Amino acid sequence: MLTAEIFDKRQSVTVYRLEELIDRLEDGRITVREPAKQQVTLIRRYMLDNLAGGHVYFPPIVGHIPWEDGREGRPDGFAVIDGTQRLRAIGQLRTFINRMLGSDDPEEHAKGYLMNKMLGSIEIAVQLFEGFTEEESDQLYIDLNTKGKAVSLSKRISYDSRNDLNRTTNLLVKTHKGLQRAGIELEKRSVRRPGNLNLLSLSQLRQLVGYFLTGKGFHAKPDLQKPLGTDETANLTVIGLWLDELFALVPAEHIGDYSQSMLANFTLLSAVAEYAFDGLHALPAEKRQEKIRARMQGLAGIDWNARHSQWRDFSGETRRGHYYFDKNKATYDALVAWLRLKGGE
Repeated sequence: MLTAEIFDKRQSVTVYRLEELIDRLEDGRITVREPAKQQVTLIRRYMLDNLAGGHVYFPPIVGHIPWEDGREGRPDGFAVIDGTQRLRAIGQLRTFINRMLGSDDPEEHAKGYLMNKMLGSIEIAVQLFEGFTEEESDQLYIDLNTKGKAVSLSKRISYDSRNDLNRTTNLLVKTHKGLQRAGIELEKRSVRRPGNLNLLSLSQLRQLVGYFLTGKGFHAKPDLQKPLGTDETANLTVIGLWLDELFALVPAEHIGDYSQSMLANFTLLSAVAEYAFDGLHALPAEKRQEKIRARMQGLAGIDWNARHSQWRDFSGETRRGHYYFDKNKATYDALVAWLRLKGGE
């Protein structure tokens, strides 16, 4: 336990095993704020998915205790300043593990046994402040949750490989040469046209990958924490083929230039993805590739120049000399229907 005094306050950093935190929560030695239930569920799911392997990582929980002169060692309990959702999720672990231990499924039972062992070995850091008033505790809670800089979505995608969607997105960026030439915006959530010549942002690429992995409507949001149970190699091959055929329509070096290519418009690009892959998700990989190739080659007769008057047949507006589609479902559906007509589907 590390301790330091700052003015009339004392702060220390210590660790508790998961089972110790659960015991203290159950008997009221740790008091918490009112949690956000949805966030608790997500954190609990993360822990249940990673507990057996010992890969549970959290920033320190922050708490406070009364000032105690001469106190040594860890306090038996504390009041939480920041970390309520994490602690609530930790407090639910034992119930879910007991369900696994009582399961008739041997694999589920074995997983529960291993997770139960990990409760006694995984440690969570706790930063404790002594001598805070209730007002000071509340102010620190506000500061911790409003003053810190949020991790950008692109960083969360790049550095979080625990789910199929992020992992496949990252692998595409690293391995597909055409995509690399077309350019991926790694800092911003979207690409601002016409100045940015990158074809996609990392977030937009993940949306496309999500459609190819799930086969659900393009605007559906896959559960990031749920394994998709798909063949990663087959997925990369199928999406890579679609990208190859896309760059056969407009070269990768120019496709993100909105003065040349209407495919730089993400609404149109996503409509092309849905046109190419609609109804194919359940087919074998080779059949999916065959159908995607045929559908994309069916679009070879389209003039993709952004200045072409045909784009104004769809709802949108002209801004600074460039035409932008309305971002609504009706316009999107109209584009998909037009692509099917042009492609002979």
